[in-house]
Amino acid sequence: METILSKRLEQLGLTKYEVAKRIAEKIGKKPGQIATRVGQTIDEPEKRQYSYVADVVRELGGEIVIRWTNVDEQVAS
Repeated sequence: METILSKRLEQLGLTKYEVAKRIAEKIGKKPGQIATRVGQTIDEPEKRQYSYVADVVRELGGEIVIRWTNVDEQVAS
């Protein structure tokens, strides 16, 4: 997942700090307060809380989808 997030950052021409700034504006915090969290989430998403990963993915214009085998597909929002 790290590669996917890093490539998306590159595609959009964004830095980790710019993503942090956008998320911070939405949650009413200063970018510096969450910049480390965002950087760690992009670098090691498997070790982070789901909500942090979801925030970053949404800010990069994506969504997280879980696919179960042999059942109907569901999309979390």
